[in-house]
Amino acid sequence: MQGNFVYTVYQIYKQNFFFKKSVLAISMGTDSLLLVIIFNVLDKIINTKIQLVSCNHFNQRINFYTIKEIYKMSYLLKNELTITCPIQTYKTETQNRVWRHQLFRRVLILSKQNNLYLAHSQTDKVETTFFNLLRGTTLNTLISLDNLNSYNWIEFFYSSNVIKNTLYINKTKNNYFRPILPYSRKKLQQLNLELELPNCIDSTNFTKKYKRNQIRLILTPIIRYYINNNIETQIDKFSILSKYDLYYLESMTNKLILFIWSKNHTNINFIKNEFVKLPKSLQFRLLKKLIQIYSGNNINSRFISKLVNQITNLN
Repeated sequence: MQGNFVYTVYQIYKQNFFFKKSVLAISMGTDSLLLVIIFNVLDKIINTKIQLVSCNHFNQRINFYTIKEIYKMSYLLKNELTITCPIQTYKTETQNRVWRHQLFRRVLILSKQNNLYLAHSQTDKVETTFFNLLRGTTLNTLISLDNLNSYNWIEFFYSSNVIKNTLYINKTKNNYFRPILPYSRKKLQQLNLELELPNCIDSTNFTKKYKRNQIRLILTPIIRYYINNNIETQIDKFSILSKYDLYYLESMTNKLILFIWSKNHTNINFIKNEFVKLPKSLQFRLLKKLIQIYSGNNINSRFISKLVNQITNLN
């Protein structure tokens, strides 16, 4: 029992993700509870402060019980605790996810930190991959869960006083770390049982009205039983290969943009002729990135596809 736990702690410690203060999102589920225990063990080794953040939707009675247990844990472990709740009820998964990301960002700003630690497991990565694949996505967002995801934020705001109005530009970079992503949910649950840790079961994880739960309760078990029992490892391999493809496409896109800016950028016919010769994937990426650079907006993929077709069909 202890050997497995020490090995898991060592594997996470090797990743060198830790700073002077760690902000950790907690839900009292199996994964997040184990991560809290691991962080407190590491706290004794590298002397870091831990701040717990709980995004509670308060859409069912058990949420109040969960808050009570989180308070107990933060008190016993002497961790700082921030409880957040929405001012209105969000009905869709996307709305809840956007709200959580907004709250995470706000908590990081108030705590003067840039790094947040999430307890996503390898099984979460599989479910997210299927979720993105079924709703239709690009290679950029197909594998959205990684050991590290960084988000850059730029805000413009005015500060008014009696003397003058001042325009401020606030640039922030938030890093989302997932230290236990290499481990499947089954392995983490087994470790929780060995250590006799408590576990709060969220009943919404068992309702099939949410798409993610449909993937978790129906699709993934069928694939695991009939096709491949080791689906987590296969998705990991797929994500690694997809990253290599993505890096190549991104590097080629950046080279094309530099080429357009450095040579013949005023010759529209030349650019159009060279654009038509490119593979469809590079045409799509090049247009999308150019529009993002000049407009600052993230354009819908359908609109980009229409633009590609119009340009390639020009006489």
